Amino acid sequence: MITYREYFYIGNEKLLEKTWGKLYCNQKYSFFLSWCWIGTWLSSLPNNINMSFIVGYRDDLAVIVFLRGTTSKTIFCFPFIKYMSINTSGQSCFDNVMLEYNTFLSADNDDFSICELIDSDVFNGADVISLPGFIDSPKNLSSLNEDEYFIEEQRHPSFYVDLDRVNENAQSYFGLLSSDRRRQLKRSLQLIGMYGDIGIQKAQNLSESEVMYEKMLDMHRLSWRKRGKKGAFESRFSEDFHRKLLSKQSNQNICIFQISAGDIDVGYIYGFMSQGRFLYYQSGFRIFSDNKIKSGMSCHALLINHLSSIGVKRYDFLSGGGRYKESLSTGKEYLCWVRIYRRKWSTAFLLHSRKVRRLKVKF
Repeated sequence: MITYREYFYIGNEKLLEKTWGKLYCNQKYSFFLSWCWIGTWLSSLPNNINMSFIVGYRDDLAVIVFLRGTTSKTIFCFPFIKYMSINTSGQSCFDNVMLEYNTFLSADNDDFSICELIDSDVFNGADVISLPGFIDSPKNLSSLNEDEYFIEEQRHPSFYVDLDRVNENAQSYFGLLSSDRRRQLKRSLQLIGMYGDIGIQKAQNLSESEVMYEKMLDMHRLSWRKRGKKGAFESRFSEDFHRKLLSKQSNQNICIFQISAGDIDVGYIYGFMSQGRFLYYQSGFRIFSDNKIKSGMSCHALLINHLSSIGVKRYDFLSGGGRYKESLSTGKEYLCWVRIYRRKWSTAFLLHSRKVRRLKVKF
């Protein structure tokens, strides 16, 4: 039987980092669950955010650990809904930095019961329990008592390029694209090549990372503002978080690549190495006056071919992006966003009000 203990992050940082580190394995879990990512995110949060570590012990040995965020959702300005979220805060302004390939960290071969965990004191009083960005829907959730719980699950595609297929193809990555995409890409690269020799450089130290990051930000913001939209780095929290993350330059999993042609910066791609994969996080691309130059597609293609040549197994676009990412990919998998609702009047009203809002948007 597993006994669960709750620890507040503030005041227990060293203990929790040690426990997390013991159960984290970089071959088993994503970079998004590494202490580099989680610890940086926690240290970036305001002190008034209610975050706890939950550690499960079997015979005094830690066998499971996860982060639990607690917040309240309002109905007509009243905080009726108590919301608990796994490895996130439950507040989009802090969670929008993204957590994918989420799960509970557990010891090898320890098959804990998700249903026992949901029914335990760990989630006592929770009206909604959120499991965001899980690679698989947790096993046995269907065993929860239907009279007490309602489960809502959304699946979103995560597109990727299989780099083994790139290496096996006589035309490398180009040979895996549709004829239309291949034609666009070849024409774009020919035009980019007129500016000079095309090269790819990875930031090798903190100074280079900071310079590339600033240039990426400028290109990213300009591109999104031209579309009349906000980019991924508009919030102060997001920008501060990534600056802190980049300061951990000793972690070789954090990567910024510069793609150039002669003296021209064509674009920057920011991401993470994880489990033999490159996780594409964000980017900034130069806007050329000639619309035949597809700087984003060209930079991705060049980096895909480069990474395939050094033994990386997958170029992961992560979730979102729709048709554009799909057109550049060779496959996809699905990530799950699961919410578990306790059957009570407040959650029933919440679900009903969401349906009404969706109908208003639709009609």
